[in-house]
Amino acid sequence: EPTLLPLQMVIDDQIQIACLLDDQLQGHLDNLKQVVATANQVHRAQLQAKDDEKRNHDDLLQKLRF
Repeated sequence: EPTLLPLQMVIDDQIQIACLLDDQLQGHLDNLKQVVATANQVHRAQLQAKDDEKRNHDDLLQKLRF
């Protein structure tokens, strides 16, 4: 019996999972929550890096003015 992987789709502002309604449903949800948490962490780190880079550039520009 083949194992069907959940089909995940992003539609507008919703994440939809199409899977069999079975004992593995909670596992699919737990996995999705972990993936979203990891994606959010990576995104926050990227935003912080961009903010830090902009702040460094602004500091350099301030030092160049006289």
